Amino acid sequence: MLCAIPMEILDRELDGVLYLALHLAKQGMPVLFGERMVHEYLFRINAGSPVVYFDQDQNEDVNRRIVDEGGLVVNLNAEGQNIGQSREIIQMWFLDAACGIRLH
Repeated sequence: MLCAIPMEILDRELDGVLYLALHLAKQGMPVLFGERMVHEYLFRINAGSPVVYFDQDQNEDVNRRIVDEGGLVVNLNAEGQNIGQSREIIQMWFLDAACGIRLH
């Protein structure tokens, strides 16, 4: 299943997104990241196909559409929303995914 990672501010987010993308790719997961092209691909070019969507904005409409199409939403926050969550809690999100990502 494709992992889609939208980006807002390239200068701020590129290092973290590349790190995440490399780990996902190492697990055999295809990854698409970028600014406008991610939503263009998800909602027009590849509409209706399930994806693992790494959401940074917690946009309910986008998240609902992803889930309704059989995808999985992983909410991330560059400002540290998930910082207090242990690795085990974050791992549980991935274990529920059909793709079975394992973080190392």
